Amino acid sequence: RIGRLDRIGQAETIHIHVPFLEETPQQTLFDWHHRGLGAFEAPCPAAHGVFSATRDELWAALSGQGDASALIDRTAQLTREMNQALHQGRDKLLEINSCRPAEARRLVEQAEALDQPERLFAYVEKVFDCFGVDYEPHSAKSWILRPGSHLQGSFPGLLEDGMTVTCYRDTALANEDQQFLSWEHPMVHGAMEMILAGEQGNTGFTAIQHPGVRPGSVFLECLFVIDSPASAALATRRYLPPAMLRVVVDQRGREIGEQLTHERIAEWRMEVNRKTAVQIVKACLGDLEEMLERAEQHAGKLAPALIEASRERAGKMLGEEIGRLRALRRANPNIRNEEIVHLEETREALLDRLDRSVARLDAVRVVVGG
Repeated sequence: RIGRLDRIGQAETIHIHVPFLEETPQQTLFDWHHRGLGAFEAPCPAAHGVFSATRDELWAALSGQGDASALIDRTAQLTREMNQALHQGRDKLLEINSCRPAEARRLVEQAEALDQPERLFAYVEKVFDCFGVDYEPHSAKSWILRPGSHLQGSFPGLLEDGMTVTCYRDTALANEDQQFLSWEHPMVHGAMEMILAGEQGNTGFTAIQHPGVRPGSVFLECLFVIDSPASAALATRRYLPPAMLRVVVDQRGREIGEQLTHERIAEWRMEVNRKTAVQIVKACLGDLEEMLERAEQHAGKLAPALIEASRERAGKMLGEEIGRLRALRRANPNIRNEEIVHLEETREALLDRLDRSVARLDAVRVVVGG
């Protein structure tokens, strides 16, 4: 078998020597491989098929009972035709390896489940209302977006003259003038960045009604982000991505997040008009300030576990890389010691930054028993 010898340093032309006895079956077999199949010049995918088609004639020629010249001419013709057919046809072996039906079906189902067009538009609808983007139906599955009179600054991806969008893939494929909104679309990503980076929406108020919740009781739900001094050079986000801590305290400062979960609040919540909410917050302002302090204390106790896990992950990953380079250097002097020293310094600097991580308050919501 002739492999890719150039990959191991072969740079010159490869010469193949095939010894045979002239005017014997050996010469016939050589000519069949060389002039018929062209097997010494290039791979011959059609070789097996050609052999199957010319087997009887080949045996006859080798035994001296057939016309070797006619056999070789027919072999060459069949080789050209079969190679051309294989080149233009389907590579079933490649298809089997490239597409495993069960795995492909599972991936398609996952992709379709992630699309969730109804859920996506319900989300962007709230975002449009929040930031002042006007929208109206264009057809059953598409909408027209325009900058509204209350638009705050610019909205990512929104054209000044407006645009037509859809959250349904089939509609977008049938209408080239409509943009397909998905969870990965720049407009959706940009809107999420605006929400995360801005202060709008980081405070809220709601009331809940449940037999186990005393009317008039007040709870404070706080979301904290574990933040470290970011550094592009050290890639701190790789080891400590923004992690969320949820803390819920009652008026006595007790942490009750496990009892009053986000899902239960969503299930028990009831509408409260803005005026009533403002009055309640003003009346409870002193209590809320004390509750916020207690929430920060609870977050401060929970944060070290997350930070320590990040330190262990960073130390392990960089330690393994340092160990790998040291092992390589023992066998390969081309591995510079400076690379190992640089990684060790990076590990120390990274661990120092992770040690300085803190729990930063990101959002609060006042919850009142109704």
